[in-house]
Order: sequence, then C-alpha cells, then structure tokens
Amino acid sequence: MYSGATNALLIVVIGLAMLIVAFSFIDCVRTPSERIRFVPKLLWLYFMVQAPLFGSLVWTYFGKSPEPADPREAIPGMTKGPVHRTEPLV
Repeated sequence: MYSGATNALLIVVIGLAMLIVAFSFIDCVRTPSERIRFVPKLLWLYFMVQAPLFGSLVWTYFGKSPEPADPREAIPGMTKGPVHRTEPLV
C-alpha cells in the first residue's frame, strides 16, 4: 500500500504523537492544583482521554502556569540566601 519510507515516517509520527500524549498526561497528573489554569485537573484529564493529541497539545500550551524562575519563590515564607542561626547549638 505504502512504500517503505512512507511506512517508516508514519511509524515515527505516530510514535511522537504517543510520546506527546503520554508526557502530557503524566505532566497533568503530577502538576500541583495551584498551577493549573482555566479548568480543574480532572477535566483536563478528561479532555486528554477524549481527544488525546489535541487535548495534550492544549494542556502543554495553556493548561498550567509557568514555573517560577527561582524555585524558592514557589514556597511561601522561604527566604533567599543562607539561613543563619540566632541561638547557640546545643
């Protein structure tokens, strides 16, 4: 039906699509709820099950807010710089 080169290209494209879907699904499951935008996490997962490639691409570009540049900014109350003890060691 198709030539060998076309079959190989088709296998590569399908493999890449499957990797994108798997990565996006795992990323959605592992993303904290505070970073998810627009709809709840379960609804994002439902979108990815119903329309895997489209849902995964939409999740990748619009589903979560970007990570802060400094990881310490993600933890409330964490100070920048080293922590110095104010009391003696016992």
